[in-house]
Amino acid sequence: MQPIAFTPAIPPGSTVLITGVNGFIGSHIADQFLKYGYNVRGTSRDPKKHTWLCTLFDKVYGTGRFELASVPDMEASGAYDESVKVVHPATKYSMNPDPYKVVPGALAGVQNALTAAAKEPSVKRFVLTSSSAAALIPRPDERSQ
Repeated sequence: MQPIAFTPAIPPGSTVLITGVNGFIGSHIADQFLKYGYNVRGTSRDPKKHTWLCTLFDKVYGTGRFELASVPDMEASGAYDESVKVVHPATKYSMNPDPYKVVPGALAGVQNALTAAAKEPSVKRFVLTSSSAAALIPRPDERSQ
């Protein structure tokens, strides 16, 4: 089978913002963007805890291709105002069974990322991801089948 040729909406060499880059999904997304020639600005609530990402990506892809930025509160208005070309896999994860305590914060984070992206003329695409945890209700006392 021949590979499909296409022109990406965002050309390689562009900078992509990936929220929650320290998470499992976010770090894998960053790795793929770097692999295909993009630069990555990743956000974390506490970048000092995740400097290992800089070390890893600098070693694998060369220095200057990955940077780690601080967004301590993704629910805060203007949290992503410096964003360019966004992939948004981050959310506050909670095992709280009360949706009224979980959903508003998750929605605020998405809304802030969308608002920042809409203000930035260089943003060409916004990708919102989720995880399997959003589609199931964990039951810690029951064995999975």
